[in-house]
Amino acid sequence: MATSKAIVLVGSRWHDPWVGGEILKRLLQDVGLASLRTDQGSILTPERLAQTPLVVFYCDGRWIPDDPESRRLTPEQEANLVRYVTAGGGLLGVHGAAVFREEYAQYPQMLGGRFLRHDKQGEFTVKIQNPNHPITRGVSDYAVFDEPYEVEWYPGSELLLAGEWGGQRRPLGWAKSHCQGRVCYLANGHDKRSLEHPAFQQLFRNAARWCAKVG
Repeated sequence: MATSKAIVLVGSRWHDPWVGGEILKRLLQDVGLASLRTDQGSILTPERLAQTPLVVFYCDGRWIPDDPESRRLTPEQEANLVRYVTAGGGLLGVHGAAVFREEYAQYPQMLGGRFLRHDKQGEFTVKIQNPNHPITRGVSDYAVFDEPYEVEWYPGSELLLAGEWGGQRRPLGWAKSHCQGRVCYLANGHDKRSLEHPAFQQLFRNAARWCAKVG
């Protein structure tokens, strides 16, 4: 496992996945995880997944929003990922990782929620909900300029981050176990500004350690 690499799966029409993916790769390196960045779901084979400590999704579910045939993952690749996490693997989703639509049978439930919509970009405060969780440890409430994501948050996850706009509290990050594996989702990360925010970067590093069960 010493030579294994985390997988950073990127791809989106609305974000810069290569720049964002490079930032996430550097953050993984900070916690001692070498990684491979790719936009090809074909990497999610049982053989490759058996050798990876962590899968990071910085992508969304379709290449073309209105074309169900442009799935990011084939049904087989989705099933491989679910088996990997079920057996003890780690999955860390960032931003568009919740934009997986109804044609995905298992992924949204495993992730713990799905994207609904977002308001215009602006500044809002991310509030820590449990400062004692390993993912939020050392991080305080912070203001960030980003897309305020509205997501449908499923029961069974521990809410770690939330924001408030429109008179409602909105989930912005959570963690959960999925059988033997660990899953975390962080809603921030639309562009370089939010990905390079010190608080987000600390959350991501903490989440990578926790999901991959290292450190």
